[in-house]
Amino acid sequence: MINKLPRLRKKVFDISQGPHLADQHLLRPVTKRERGEGTHRAAEERYRSLFERNPAGVFRSSCDGHMLDCNESFARLLGYASRDEILARTVWELYPSVAAAEEFIARLQAHRSLVGFELSLRRRNGSLFWVLANVSLFEGENGTPEIIEGVLVDITERKQAEQTLRDSEEKYRTLFEESTDAIAITTPGGEFVLVNQAWLDLFGYTREEITELNIAETYLQAHDQTVLRQRIEQPGSAKHYELKLRKKDGKQMDCLLAMKVWRAKDGSILGYQSIVQDITDRKQTEKSLRDLSGRLLCLQDEERRRLARELHDATGQSLAALMISLTQIKQSGTVRDPRLHNLLLESLELAGQSAREIRTLSYLLHPPLLDELGLTSALYYYAEGFAKRSGIHVSLDVPAKLGRLPRELETTVFRIVQESLTNIHRHSRSATARIRIARNATDLTLEVSDEGNGMSPAVLERSNGGGGGLGVGIAGMCERARQLGGQLAIDASGHGVKVRAILPLSGGQ
Repeated sequence: MINKLPRLRKKVFDISQGPHLADQHLLRPVTKRERGEGTHRAAEERYRSLFERNPAGVFRSSCDGHMLDCNESFARLLGYASRDEILARTVWELYPSVAAAEEFIARLQAHRSLVGFELSLRRRNGSLFWVLANVSLFEGENGTPEIIEGVLVDITERKQAEQTLRDSEEKYRTLFEESTDAIAITTPGGEFVLVNQAWLDLFGYTREEITELNIAETYLQAHDQTVLRQRIEQPGSAKHYELKLRKKDGKQMDCLLAMKVWRAKDGSILGYQSIVQDITDRKQTEKSLRDLSGRLLCLQDEERRRLARELHDATGQSLAALMISLTQIKQSGTVRDPRLHNLLLESLELAGQSAREIRTLSYLLHPPLLDELGLTSALYYYAEGFAKRSGIHVSLDVPAKLGRLPRELETTVFRIVQESLTNIHRHSRSATARIRIARNATDLTLEVSDEGNGMSPAVLERSNGGGGGLGVGIAGMCERARQLGGQLAIDASGHGVKVRAILPLSGGQ
């Protein structure tokens, strides 16, 4: 706030009367009045220095529109070349309109002082700008008009930024309200700050009801909310988080959440923003597909078992009978023609080769040892045959007391081992393969690894995402593990590839 400039009288020393009088004047004692005038003069000089050097615009004017004084900063603020130029103008020229000036003066006369008042003024070139004004009104002397003193600071950039922010907020609010996704903003305590219409429609509440509602009431269990917050508070956000939530009528729904933490500058949590999508229909469709996939796998295993049995019991037996007959003809010595004898030997060899291939094919379709003696024997027999056919050395690490497991679990483990070894043979160029099985009270862990070429990051990402977009081999392994409530992951971070499946021992029961 700028005070009125004091009216100071300056003492004039008339030295035209000669040095004697001047010396007398200078040498006489200083009166009390003269000391007071010196104090006033020093105060005036300090005030004038502060007035002129102030970077803010400082002014004095009368209520009838006359500019009485201002500093150079005020002149520059209004776009004038000098203080003298603006003092030659009237105050009315600085306002956007006479009505705006009259309204401002009326407000000032009503309050006598305005602090932090935002005001629009006109520059010399006619452009409008915003200032933050601290102004006061003082009584004039001897019947003169009232005096206005004030300080102005240019806040045009701030006002433009505020307008930009308001425009942005308006756009955000439009997107917020018109979004088909349910959006809510809540406090750390769970009170609702803002929700859009889609959220109200999804959960079945009215705007009046959410004023008394806490977000915790939409969770099935308090633990669900705690786990979700713990997950997002460190990184600040979470996407594609699946969770079951509760509607007003108590109905549960599967939801896909995207959440963000709002923080203050000091890091404290101001609130949470959540975007919710109802994926109940999608989850039901996925479950139907999983059920269908599981049924297809069961049918596939049953069909393999049937074909293996047919090949072994029918075709295999027919080939065995043929070999016996050909052997008897050979041993009878009745075929003396060398050409026919050679044909007999070739036929016998072909029959034996066909019988061996039928046995191998039958075993690959479904090893009888898996049903008869269990997983351990079937794996040892299969690994031995695979090593002979492929030339890849296979080591097998299975607990001595693994025992029998549920039929579906044994079949799943065998099929994962079978597919993994097939992939090693086709793609890895590894000379070795390792199979390891471990179990605890609840789970069985299977690992099949090699020391080959590894796997590309793109294929690895898709495989660990559930096998989508991959060949039937890896996708089939993932689906088999999923059907039993287990999980399968592929690790190619080191040398080679490791397939790791964790399956519950109760799987299939």
